[in-house]
Amino acid sequence: MRGTSHSLRFLRSSFISSQPHEYREDQVQTITAGLRQILLTGFISMGRNVAEFEGLWADYCGVKYAVGTANGTCALEIILRAIDVKGKTVVVPSHTFIATAVAAIHAGAKVIFADCQRENFQMDPNDLRRKIREDTKAVVLVHMSGIISPHFDEIKGICEQRGVALVEDAAHAHGATIDGRKAGSLGLAGSFSFFSTKVLTTGEGGMIVTDDEAIYQRALAFRDHGRFGPEPNLHHDIGYNWRPSELNAVLGVAQMRRADKIVQRRRDIARRYDEKLEARKIPGIKLLKIPGRVQSSYYKYVI
Repeated sequence: MRGTSHSLRFLRSSFISSQPHEYREDQVQTITAGLRQILLTGFISMGRNVAEFEGLWADYCGVKYAVGTANGTCALEIILRAIDVKGKTVVVPSHTFIATAVAAIHAGAKVIFADCQRENFQMDPNDLRRKIREDTKAVVLVHMSGIISPHFDEIKGICEQRGVALVEDAAHAHGATIDGRKAGSLGLAGSFSFFSTKVLTTGEGGMIVTDDEAIYQRALAFRDHGRFGPEPNLHHDIGYNWRPSELNAVLGVAQMRRADKIVQRRRDIARRYDEKLEARKIPGIKLLKIPGRVQSSYYKYVI
């Protein structure tokens, strides 16, 4: 292990820590001005900045609708509630953060775990075929570490054949693509996290993206005690207090102005890691197999 540690020292000069995030002076000034405006107007929740952030994120992902939420976990739960998975089964990958399964459980579903492939840690389509049941309502495809499964089209085909909703857990995958299609635009709906360690962050926060108007309308209601539309005292459903904050949205709007550069920097550094590690052939270290059609966001660089 000592030899391996010594061999990896060359990576430290280009290391990106998950925290703290770096903000340039012009970003600090923009964010400060936005926060000042919020405090002066007194609109701290669900205002102009949230709406702007939602619009920017929908455009970025290439979808019709985006709904801001308090965090990524509730974003995923809202999607599963909108699909109505209660009393059904939901298939999730065995390699994921606990929140993926917990969101399904809180939505009233029973969780079934599908195995992941050794070469890239993404869901194994062959095991998915074995795990889908007659009562399966959704498959949650997690873009773990920012990698969209190279077998995405096969997985989507399985879901379509079985009449099962394909949901993306894109908490790691801000800006990740497959064949030029962005994470979040690939399934019926997708959830993102903007927690402080993520590629793009608002400190805390989440987002739902979809092209489905029915899911969009239900998501609006679920995040705000069943309310949406111009009438504040009309409750269409039983919802929750999962509203996003204007303060966090200011950070999101500022990050969107540099989103492509932030993601590209991570890719450039990951490419350097690949080149150096492949050249050194360090015993015990293998790189993930990611085909060229998949562009990771590199939430983490996994070996």
